[in-house]
Parts: sequence; structure tokens; C-alpha cells
Amino acid sequence: MKIGIIGGGISGLALANCFQHFSIEYTLFEKSSRFGEVGAGIGISESAYTILKKIGLGDEIKAKGYFIEDAIIVNKDCETIRKLPIKNGGFCIHRAELINILSYKIDVSNVKFDAELDSFVAGNDSVKLTFKNGVSEEFDYVFACDGINSIFRKQLFPQVKKRYSGQTIWRGISTCKLPVNFHTAYLEFWGENLRFATIPLNKTQYYWYACKISKENIQDNKATLKTDLKNLFKGFCKEISELIDSTELIIKNDMWDLKPHKEHWHKNNVVFLGDAIHATTPNLAQGGCQAIEDAFTLSKLIHTKGFSLETFEDYHKLRNQKVNYIVKQSWNYGKISHQNNKLLEFIIKNIFKYLPNGIFEKQYQKLIDLNYLNE
Repeated sequence: MKIGIIGGGISGLALANCFQHFSIEYTLFEKSSRFGEVGAGIGISESAYTILKKIGLGDEIKAKGYFIEDAIIVNKDCETIRKLPIKNGGFCIHRAELINILSYKIDVSNVKFDAELDSFVAGNDSVKLTFKNGVSEEFDYVFACDGINSIFRKQLFPQVKKRYSGQTIWRGISTCKLPVNFHTAYLEFWGENLRFATIPLNKTQYYWYACKISKENIQDNKATLKTDLKNLFKGFCKEISELIDSTELIIKNDMWDLKPHKEHWHKNNVVFLGDAIHATTPNLAQGGCQAIEDAFTLSKLIHTKGFSLETFEDYHKLRNQKVNYIVKQSWNYGKISHQNNKLLEFIIKNIFKYLPNGIFEKQYQKLIDLNYLNE
């Protein structure tokens, strides 16, 4: 059996680790000359951490990540609107560290770098891949881990298109000293139709992001970016300006997702994982976590049932409901948290403040649920 994985990001590396855990042979293709990612921070939820422990990476996550005790929505003056119920929390980790953890146990003989996919032909029994370096190879099965702009999805499911959220996001890693309440909690500031969040990576380093309503493809003025962002959030507490000032690299991305759809997650011996088939906005910090869940679920099924249509159907059935829920909730959260209307903003903040805790607990349990793995 000849198996190919396309993409050496979080989903591709997670799948490679899970395949190794279950003794499934593979070849991983990465378009760059090495594993790595230009990024800021990423959250590892309780459920994703449970899976990483199962495949032998829990100690590394615990050593390199930072445990988050609380998640709190606050106003622009850092006064609590709502403390969200998270029982065992999760970890925040630099994306580069996560890539290092996911890649360091990978057998390099199973990896081909500088292998950017150019095209593919998917038949009933095999998939032929042609790379931009001119090399072609044929595989029994190919696993598409090539992100929201997936070549495979565009060709096999052209009707599943990206959806723009109407929001843009800036991310950065800041090194500075902040008050103790910033050390242990995920804080998300709401106000003036804006959001700003801080998540500790340790007691002097913070991952932060800033969101606003925007048309897509608006370019920043890099020379004035820090000043522009500080002016945008000048009505917020002073720590936000400190975070922006002490950031070396600021990354901007428009926020896209894939609207929940009815397509199955496989076609013609191509199987999809992560953002390639169910990209979500980052509002619930679940994109990478759900890719990790995909990888483990799929690998466990293959280990139990082998490579078959039934296996891939089961994979889709087990994962689809949870993922669709997360995509919808993340989309709705982004819309609710940005309000031009002052009265509506006031109403929504008070709804968040006074809603019964059980509603938020139920949502949290859905996010971390792994019971489907026992089915």
C-alpha cells in the first residue's frame, strides 16, 4: 500500500505522527525546504492535548506550552464581562514550537521536502501526483492536508468555496512585563466594535491578536503599523499599547472559513483533513485542535478497519457533526462580538454577563468531547 500525505503543517504532521503511532506507512510531501511556520501562538485544547498524550507528545506540549487557567471576556478597561467555564483549561504554545514537537519524531526518510504539488489525477484505484519540480508519483491513497486553499478541494469539490467573515486579524508575540492577572488567563477585550486578546506563553511573553471589521485584502503600511494599531485601540487599557510596542513581528490575515457543507470528506481515494475540508475562523481557537482530532480519528479507524470506503465514511460521520458545530459557533461568535450599534453592543454584553453558566458549560463540553472515539 502506497500512501501520500500532502502538506507539512499541523494537520499533515499530526497525521504523520498518528500513522507512526499505529504503524501505518506513508510519505509526507512538504513544499518548503524544511518544516516551519511563520506564525504567532496557538491554543491546545483539553481534547487535543489528550490526543497528543495518546501518541506520545504530551510531555513535550506540557514542557513547551503554558497552562491557561481561565478564559475571561473583559471590557476595554479590563473589567470582567464574563468568566467562561473551562475545567481543565488548555495550553498556549508558539506555533513554531508546536511544529517542532510534531516534526521531531518524524522519520526523515518518510519526508520529501521542496515538493510543491502542481496537479493531480484521481482515478478509482489510485491518485497520480505531479510536483512543480517535475517529479510524478502514483499512490493508492492520498491525504489532503493542504489548507484552506486546497488544490484537491478546488478540483474535487469546486462548489465548496471560501467564505469571508468581514473581519481581519493581526497577531503577534510580545515580550514585556504585565500585571499578574495577565499571567494565567486568556483575556479577550471587547469594545468600540473591536476585539483584542492576550494569552500568556510564559510570565514575560504573550501571544496577542487584534480584530476589526474590514474589507478583504486591505494592505497595512508597515512603517506605521504599530502606531496605527495603537491608535485603533487607544481607548483601551494601557497594557494593549505596551503589547503592541514590544512586538517584533506583526502578522495580518483576513478571516475566512468554509461554510458547513454536505460533501463527504473523501473522493476518488483522496481523503481530506483540517482546513482543507472544514476551515473555521479562529474565534474559538479550534482550527489546529480539530485537525489533530481528524488525524487521530482517521488513523485509529484505518488501524482497525483498513483502507476502505467504509473507513472513510465512518471518519466523516464521526467528525462531521462536531466540526460543523464549531464552524457555526465560531462564525456566530465573531459576528456577535463586533457591533456598530452602541445599544446592541450594550445588550449583547449584558446577555453574556447574565446568561446561566450552564449554557457556556454545555458549549465547552461540546468543544472538548471525545466520546465519539469510543463508537
